[in-house]
Amino acid sequence: MAPTGCTPQLCASGRMIRPLEPRVGQNLPITTMKIEAEAFLHEMWEEGLFTVKQFNERLESVLKEIENGAVETAVWENQMQEDGEMKEVKIEGTSSSGWVQTKEELEWGVQVAWKNSRKCIMRAHFGELKLVDLRHVDTSRGMLDAVIEHLPAAYNDGKIIPTGEYARNAPAVLIVFDSVHVSSETSESSGTDVLVTAIVEFRWSKSNVGRSDRVAKYH
Repeated sequence: MAPTGCTPQLCASGRMIRPLEPRVGQNLPITTMKIEAEAFLHEMWEEGLFTVKQFNERLESVLKEIENGAVETAVWENQMQEDGEMKEVKIEGTSSSGWVQTKEELEWGVQVAWKNSRKCIMRAHFGELKLVDLRHVDTSRGMLDAVIEHLPAAYNDGKIIPTGEYARNAPAVLIVFDSVHVSSETSESSGTDVLVTAIVEFRWSKSNVGRSDRVAKYH
């Protein structure tokens, strides 16, 4: 698992962006993109998700796709400074539109991301995480139908299967495929109370699952 990012001089636990983590959302040089793509696929091969032949064929295809998407733009690159320190600087260079991952590659990616989520106490279950690929959905109604379709499988009669969804062009919809817990009655309604009320009205029913928690169960 990934380290916490803390050093003897600095505790990074309270920081949203940790100093030892690479920044995201920046254009990478095309050479760096190729190296990272190869490392990603090689890790999948090491985990037994590819045969040697499949790895070589997929790597060749991915590198070609990255090369075909090459574009001249500003990129971020690590350069040695006069004081001997490495610093990320913005320069003109060649980047790429990247490559399109398969459903299996996406699922492995989100599993590893969960594994390396330092603050999540459940990350030891990263290998159980399933991905629903919704990249074909491009309407709000389609997204709603897809979410409703896959919720029962994720709920799994109360034996929750950690499940995430990935959509590319659909409107932003965040669904946490997990049990919906409601604390014992309080004087003020929480956001979860409102959510469960809406779920119950949509043909879900409540059943006792603990001393003070209840879970919504789909019929």
